Amino acid sequence: MPKDDSSELIEVASPAPRRVWEAVLSDDEFALPEHSPRWMDAMVTHGYRDVSRAYRFADDSTYLVPLVRKSGFIGAAQSASSFPRGWGIGGLVGPHASAAKRQAILRDLEGLGSRQLNIRPDPASWAKWELPAHEANATLVPMRAHVIDLDGGADEVWMRMAKSARRGTRLAERAGVQIRSGNDPLLIEEFHRLHARSVERWAEHRRQPLPVARALANFRDPKSKLAAIAQRLGDDFAVTVAYFQGNAVFATVTTYGATAHDIRSAMDRELIGKSNAGDLVQWFTLKEACERGCRLYHLGESGNSANLSLTKEKYGAQPYEYAEMRLEKLPWTKWDRTARSVVKRILGTVDD
Repeated sequence: MPKDDSSELIEVASPAPRRVWEAVLSDDEFALPEHSPRWMDAMVTHGYRDVSRAYRFADDSTYLVPLVRKSGFIGAAQSASSFPRGWGIGGLVGPHASAAKRQAILRDLEGLGSRQLNIRPDPASWAKWELPAHEANATLVPMRAHVIDLDGGADEVWMRMAKSARRGTRLAERAGVQIRSGNDPLLIEEFHRLHARSVERWAEHRRQPLPVARALANFRDPKSKLAAIAQRLGDDFAVTVAYFQGNAVFATVTTYGATAHDIRSAMDRELIGKSNAGDLVQWFTLKEACERGCRLYHLGESGNSANLSLTKEKYGAQPYEYAEMRLEKLPWTKWDRTARSVVKRILGTVDD
């Protein structure tokens, strides 16, 4: 990589001072909601320690990596993540970071001595990470996500949606589907009820024992988690619930900032019927994101599911192939894949 004097790293602060964090966040027009220090505050209530790092370079530019470890003595010597699975997208906060600066940041992170350090970057910015990740010899875990460009506002977004999505939205309105949205604890509880129904459906599809599926879901998303995020984000957190014939049938959890992020969705397949409630909820949250001035709308991971990809793409989402970067001294990723494969064979489960 060509030498760039402006990429000389002259100062690192950890945990990142809040005034620095807020300033860097406000300068990044593509920052995700989980890049806010308020999101970090929610993570701290769930067993994580803030080890975020703020970087100042020779040209006086400043960047930040939101980073956590598990709390306690054991966590100090174990993995660090930006962010752990189930807690959103981490990576780099701050605009216009060159490849040389990204490589300098990776060198600093590699020197922390973690058993494994995981960085899950913004999928839309992956092209800027490929060369630095290669030069850092990072282990790459392929991933696939979908993102909607909100350029042009709600009218343009509507026209970029597939005809089937626009038709579904109109049909849901005609069928009398009602929408409620906000951070009310009652709406959060509605989401959890629908999520429990979704877990049952997913377990059946994956041939996974239901008690195992429920335990994993509760571990990843305990009820206290959404409550903590809602409390910290306030009006930048919303659960949007669709009601059909008096029943909650579909819900999504969306967070808002410079961009929007659809972090969870759930439904009751039996009650939703042919109401097209999901289309109406998606359009409602897209309009809300446009009204708030969000630049992008992240729809989350799609994995290898063709059906999930098609569903997201009918709303105008574009697929992004990217990777989680792992800095590791031993092949932990390879060993983890092997262990997971063995467990799946024993349980007889299948991937989505």
